[in-house]
Amino acid sequence: MAALVVLAFHIGLIYGLEPIFPNGWLAVDFFFALSGYVLARTYEGRLRQSIGLWQFSKKRFFRFWPVVLFGGVIGAPWILASNGPIDAIAIVALNVLLIPYFKGEDIFPLNGPYWSLFYEFVANVAHAFLLSRLDTRKLVVLVIACAIGMLFMGHSYGGLSFGTAPDTFAADFVRVTFSYGLGVLLYRVWQDKPPVKILWPAAILLGSLALIGRGPFDGYMAQLSFVLAVVPLVIAGGLGWDTRLSGLGTLSFPLYAVHHPIVFYCAISGLHPAIAVGFSLAAAALYVALDKRFRFLKLE
Repeated sequence: MAALVVLAFHIGLIYGLEPIFPNGWLAVDFFFALSGYVLARTYEGRLRQSIGLWQFSKKRFFRFWPVVLFGGVIGAPWILASNGPIDAIAIVALNVLLIPYFKGEDIFPLNGPYWSLFYEFVANVAHAFLLSRLDTRKLVVLVIACAIGMLFMGHSYGGLSFGTAPDTFAADFVRVTFSYGLGVLLYRVWQDKPPVKILWPAAILLGSLALIGRGPFDGYMAQLSFVLAVVPLVIAGGLGWDTRLSGLGTLSFPLYAVHHPIVFYCAISGLHPAIAVGFSLAAAALYVALDKRFRFLKLE
């Protein structure tokens, strides 16, 4: 559901439509927190005992890289057609390795959403080298310090949507540390047993994102409240939500990672937004099928 929100948000931006979710980009902060929760749940014990830091970092990079390459192949034709040969080769070569490109308005012109994958990978590595070694009290202090930093930056930038451009590159390290650290903290406190039962986490996510950005819910305070209040509720609900739709979560990562250039191509071709949605879902499904068939040489 969160990936679909991001898709709808980008369709509104690229097609110039009235957005259904004006602050749909906040779904990315949900992804950061969810990553922190899942990685703490899966790896914190092993990071302290069996798995080496280099082995962990390599494992995480190759978790991202196949889908980055897949989306990069889709985005490369436009980059090659709209830039000089040297710049085009530099953009593709760097971005396909999840390395930012600072000569322009966007650090990942090959495929816009890659900015968040870059920061998530950095957070994963920081988790191995630092966060896993912090006790819970120190982690709380870090998350609070980042929340204060988010308030200052939200006031300065007029919102919390930053990190995609070179001039806000450093600011997003605070943003990802805040959301990711919150996810790690939630796992340490809950241990998969949240104190509340939420029946419809998707409804909470979608309802909140539909409201934020409109009327009294506009502004960086509402955006910060979403991360602090709504994200934990959605994670809590997801832990106890038994549904046959859970398999759709497999589409989430590839849908998020490959849809942007597809929507752009559809827009400049004059195709209806619904066709862009269909092509995006088809590309995500194709990636899932290829991954299931080949496991991409078992890189993960």
